[in-house]
Amino acid sequence: MGMGRGMGRGMGMGRGMGMGGTMPMAEPPPQAMSPEQEVEMLKSQAQMLGQQLNEIQRRLEELEKGS
Repeated sequence: MGMGRGMGRGMGMGRGMGMGGTMPMAEPPPQAMSPEQEVEMLKSQAQMLGQQLNEIQRRLEELEKGS
């Protein structure tokens, strides 16, 4: 029979009470990007953004024609 504390027989010590005392693992610092790598990354991002902009403009034209 319970004692009316709502914690069950374990008295609630299994969850949240003193658990998780370890520090999370730290991520290694990001590697520095060479100028050539940064240029390629930026070109790739620019291409993706250009495609997204074209799709947005196309959809706007469709909506404006339909109104």
